[in-house]
Amino acid sequence: MDSKEVLRVRNTRFEFSVHEGTEKIMVKVIDEGTDEIIREIPPEQILNMVAKMWELAGLLVDKRA
Repeated sequence: MDSKEVLRVRNTRFEFSVHEGTEKIMVKVIDEGTDEIIREIPPEQILNMVAKMWELAGLLVDKRA
């Protein structure tokens, strides 16, 4: 990637939402022209994985109680 690409300004918008399983705030950077998601912070796949791990940890605690 050359310096021109780094400095290039994009027409972007930010969408904020709350992940259902973790209740963490997510930010999507979206290209205005194509509606393509450029970046998710944090990535939704990571939050899905965390939510599943919390769910499994809860099942283990429930079984021990």
